[in-house]
Amino acid sequence: MSPSYGAPHAEGNPEEKEREVVPIYKYKTFEEAEAHLKELQPSDPLARLKRLERLLRTLLPRKPIQRGLFRFRTLEEANRHREETQPLLIRDLTFSQVLLILQQL
Repeated sequence: MSPSYGAPHAEGNPEEKEREVVPIYKYKTFEEAEAHLKELQPSDPLARLKRLERLLRTLLPRKPIQRGLFRFRTLEEANRHREETQPLLIRDLTFSQVLLILQQL
């Protein structure tokens, strides 16, 4: 189960140079592939949760960003606008709030 690497990237395109080279593993059986997948996953549950969060963030469609300057008459009006336009970030929530959100899913 040794990795083989893909073809080298094109020298002329700078975007191709920045891409990460991912090893390609070859397996003889599906069980061997499952066993290796378990080895690749981090054993720490928090690290797995962070990886899952990163994956979910990439899969979710992004909210459009409002451009320009905004003028507000009161601080409450500015805070209301921020709550409506900023996405909900998991890192800003407490653990109990995260549990409540997960229970709703």
